[in-house]
Amino acid sequence: MLQKTDTSQLSGIMKLWIYNNAIVPKMTWKFTIYNFPITYITSLEAICTKYLKQWARISRCTPTSALYRSRKHYGLQLKKLTTSVKCMQVTKYHLNKHSRDGSTQTLYRKCMESKKSKARWNGMKELEQKERHLILNEMARGQTDRAGLGYKRNQKLIRDMSQPEHRKCLTGLVKDVDEEDMLVYLYGCAKQGQWLKWESAIYSLQSGRYNWRHDQTLRAIASGLAPYIVEANQKKFNTSETLDFTSTIAFRTADGTTYRNPVLPLPKTEPTNILKKANDWIFLMDEEHKQIVFPPEITETAKRPDITIFSKKTKNVIIIELTVPMEENLANAYARKKCKYQDLVADCESRGWSTYYFPIEVGSRGFCNTSVNKCLASLGIPKGKKKAITDTAANITLRASYIIWLCRNSKAFRQMELQTTPAICSEGSGMVERS
Repeated sequence: MLQKTDTSQLSGIMKLWIYNNAIVPKMTWKFTIYNFPITYITSLEAICTKYLKQWARISRCTPTSALYRSRKHYGLQLKKLTTSVKCMQVTKYHLNKHSRDGSTQTLYRKCMESKKSKARWNGMKELEQKERHLILNEMARGQTDRAGLGYKRNQKLIRDMSQPEHRKCLTGLVKDVDEEDMLVYLYGCAKQGQWLKWESAIYSLQSGRYNWRHDQTLRAIASGLAPYIVEANQKKFNTSETLDFTSTIAFRTADGTTYRNPVLPLPKTEPTNILKKANDWIFLMDEEHKQIVFPPEITETAKRPDITIFSKKTKNVIIIELTVPMEENLANAYARKKCKYQDLVADCESRGWSTYYFPIEVGSRGFCNTSVNKCLASLGIPKGKKKAITDTAANITLRASYIIWLCRNSKAFRQMELQTTPAICSEGSGMVERS
């Protein structure tokens, strides 16, 4: 059946579906009536695994448990032959043991006595083991989560279960034990078991904990920039450009008068004192629960940079994008965010806006990348004040990471305010409240 399915013109996904819903169910009756050795089933499973990896287009070195694990543990949830055999054998011997026919029960007891001392696996020993396991689970059953008292009151006891319900619990226990064995094996793998360490990170990402840490770091940087933006807006701004005549050579004409040739300023690779180029800066900051709309007078886009500072008079716009990665990923985060907003920068410049884009990174353990100092220097922040801003951002990030670590095993997480939002954030300039 596997060869016939493999030679068909169907796609890999369809072949996996045929295996899971046609091939294995067709073999379950034989698994029930015949007592196959578990070693023989293991050899058949190795052949199936070869075809399944080929149909799923995964590497040969991929752990086989990736095919048979449940979706809860990031597997394809295909049916495993050894687990199917165990479930069918447990079902068969459960029917014999709890049969209403006395002779069938007597036959089961005699077979059990003859096979009890054998070391090889058999369905009777599996049934007895799982029934004891189920009884111990009932004896030790209690409150294992944060639900209220009486939450598990509706679960039936073994004595109140019907035979189909009892068999369903036993087969479910067989599947759980087999999946636990697969996970135990992966814990001993150096590379293939790395994903087991991602579960807490994935839950923290889905529950918004990393976004909360990002917003706290962003507030720390915005609070450091706010006084200098207010100071720049309070100064008078002269739009006429002046040239420096002091450093040029004086020439004397025949009539005795002197004149100097103006020196044109050379282009600089890194802009400096950008905040001095205007005195009508508008400051926007995007947070998880207070999202902004990028100013439509600049360009129309669905992207939302973390900080947007712009001047309508001089048509200057400053875009700052913050990332809080692991220290090992600072370079990758910078390259990724550098490319992310290139289209937005090009759109702004095509509309006549002088655009300054700064991707900055603060490590999750409090290390500020050099991009942070370059951004602050380009905005005209003094050297001593730059250190104060970076130290505050590093301290806030480190505290937030420590709080996330303390709550790593808890689903209850209260987003406390480590840093307040600066008052300069304009609530009427494209701010959108999130519920």
